[in-house]
Amino acid sequence: MLLSLMAFVLALGIVELTLPKFSAFVGKDLMPERNIYHLVAVPGLVALVGLFAGSYPAFFLSGFEPVTVLKGHLKTGAKGARLRKGLVVFQFAMSILLIIGTVMIYRQLNYIQNRSLGFDKEQMIRMPILRADRLRKTDRNTILVHKSQTVKQAFLAHPNVLSATAYRSRIGEQGGAARTVKLENGDTYEMLFQESDETFLDTFGIDLIAGRNISDTRFEPNGTQFDLLINEAAVKQLGWSQPLGKQLRYGAKTGGTVIGVIKNYHSKSLHQELKPLIIVNKSMLLNHITVKVQSKNMPETLAFLEKTWKEFLPDRPFEFQFVDESLNQLYAEDQKAGQLVGTFAGLAILVACLGLFGLAAYTAEQRTKEIGVRKVLGASTRSIVFLLSKEFAKLILIANLIAWPVAYFAINTYLQSFAYRVDLAWWVFALGGITTLFIAWATVGYQAIRAALSNPIEALRYE
Repeated sequence: MLLSLMAFVLALGIVELTLPKFSAFVGKDLMPERNIYHLVAVPGLVALVGLFAGSYPAFFLSGFEPVTVLKGHLKTGAKGARLRKGLVVFQFAMSILLIIGTVMIYRQLNYIQNRSLGFDKEQMIRMPILRADRLRKTDRNTILVHKSQTVKQAFLAHPNVLSATAYRSRIGEQGGAARTVKLENGDTYEMLFQESDETFLDTFGIDLIAGRNISDTRFEPNGTQFDLLINEAAVKQLGWSQPLGKQLRYGAKTGGTVIGVIKNYHSKSLHQELKPLIIVNKSMLLNHITVKVQSKNMPETLAFLEKTWKEFLPDRPFEFQFVDESLNQLYAEDQKAGQLVGTFAGLAILVACLGLFGLAAYTAEQRTKEIGVRKVLGASTRSIVFLLSKEFAKLILIANLIAWPVAYFAINTYLQSFAYRVDLAWWVFALGGITTLFIAWATVGYQAIRAALSNPIEALRYE
């Protein structure tokens, strides 16, 4: 109970120091309100831990026969040894599981960050030209939807602005609105729609692999027929060998002609599979302007963009976001999960090593006479260290056999949330096992070497 109380005081101090930072990390207020519940629960927890931890040695000691103890014939038996070893196996199995999880999460995050999305995301600045709350028609003078071409030309006046485009859905995030398209033969398909202007492909570096791009002279804001670009996935879904010139309808009177085919790009996050996409030159639905800029003189470039923005919308604040930073936010939860798993892996290894250190010290003490006899008979220090270490290596092997199937199931479930993911490599499992084995050897090694270097005369006099 005393040890439990000391641990509680230490834990309370750690919580007070780390909880504010942890709350900021997870983005939630985790600071508890002090109330009567804590006055009962906290002392109860301290008492429960103390009773639980002390119950085993208490019952174990109370079962001793006084006569046997006084004669010095006390034996601990195999039951206690199995329990101690079982706890070590459990601790290291958890450590191995967390190590494998940490490595796989970071591999997946690295894969996401380095996978080609099919479009340029670096040095791209996005600005909203339509409020998220969809202003009424009477407020059209406070939005830039109808001035997107003029605003683009104003931005391009700065030498650091290389290109500009206006479009509807945030590329790589929202993807586009899902609509049903209808072919001339009556077949229907669901596809994503992205409305954009004629510079969308060039600004984002999306490859046009057949046909031609849409043109600003083809814009028909009040019309019903539009130029359409479709991606490779749409061509595959529609089963067209010659898509150019084909007609598509996606409304009672609305439709268009396919004038080009673009290379696939990830319109949504990598959690979702790449889907068929149609780009239409419908200028009435453009929500964002994105400019591609040079990396030099970034503060000056941003100041110019803000000044130009204020010329068109003096009453609205200048809002902008870098596209690459916005895309990274899609995987912020995965990054936090990786850091949390890594932290808990370190804590689990520390706790496992403490348990293993205690067990190694206990084992070395129990075999003091044996070690002394072996040294007198000529056993080397290396052989004694190996003798004491190999038993713990067996425990680590058992821990691996337990942890690997659980890790395979857990990591495979995690990876299923990504449409595009890394392979579940065998070497990650081997890495977890080898890492814990070296940690165990380092932990046991101190006690083993200490026992091997002890004076055999003192060992033979033991007890």
